[in-house]
Amino acid sequence: SLGVGEYITIDLTATINASASGSFKNTANASCEEGKKDTAEAAIIVEDTVPSLSISKRGSFAIGEKYDTVYQITDNETDKVTMIYYITVSNSGTASAKDIVVSDSKTRGWTFEASGVTQNDSGDWVISSLEPNKSVQIKVSKEFTDAELAAMIKDNAPTTITNTATMSYDGKEQSASSNLTVKPGSVEMEMTKRALTSYAEGKAVENEGLYEITLKNNGTLDAAGVFINEIIPDGITYTSYKIGDNAAVEWDGSGNITVGTVASGESVTVVINGSISEEATGTLTNTASYGYTGYTGENSVSASISSATLSYGSLNKTVDKGSADIN
Repeated sequence: SLGVGEYITIDLTATINASASGSFKNTANASCEEGKKDTAEAAIIVEDTVPSLSISKRGSFAIGEKYDTVYQITDNETDKVTMIYYITVSNSGTASAKDIVVSDSKTRGWTFEASGVTQNDSGDWVISSLEPNKSVQIKVSKEFTDAELAAMIKDNAPTTITNTATMSYDGKEQSASSNLTVKPGSVEMEMTKRALTSYAEGKAVENEGLYEITLKNNGTLDAAGVFINEIIPDGITYTSYKIGDNAAVEWDGSGNITVGTVASGESVTVVINGSISEEATGTLTNTASYGYTGYTGENSVSASISSATLSYGSLNKTVDKGSADIN
């Protein structure tokens, strides 16, 4: 019996099979002696409880405290750089995954760091269990010398090293790759030149510093057999040159100036000494070029020594370094 305005709640308990999924609908019918009936329905949705795994990979070169995906070879074959890969396995599903195998044939034998990961006899990594919404990162690394990395370069051009890791679980596989680039070393020579003096027309300049040439190697390799070639302007006679802090070397301008080796990142300054004849006139422009072992390109740089002339009405007379006596 159920009075007016009264109600009763009936709780039903059921067991759902662990492997079941989908929507489970339950229908209830109510009737009374007066012959009236009513129906109500309710549904329970059971989601699949399965793992959902993914794998990603990234790599870098550890160069001191810097990290980069590109490494350029230097002249020092004993320099060392560490190649590092990070492999991440994630579970975005609703159930744990067990015995996940991650393989990477190119990095077998490398040092690896990971929590909850072991290595089997084949050199593959085994993740014993990965809970829902969790990730595991495997870090693998190995130190290489410049000589070893240089051996990976093909056709003396930047070479991409592709490394792939594969995850195996429940009969399925996923892969992720990462690219690193090794660039061959290079010599990148830069030359600048400037005049060190001016002169007065009709007045000789004796054995003075005339031009300064600076060579800088902006590349990663040393430049060997570096030399400078000079084109001497009319009115000038060369007497010597001086490289850096070294003693001056007598030189009449014939042949090249032998500089030797300019190391990566270093600069060399050459001062050319000479005399200017009293017959010289106008601007004395000197052009120089450089070369080094294996270089086949063309280059040149110029600098000019100017004459100074004092003008007053119709009287002209040369001025030497800003002063002159006019009679």
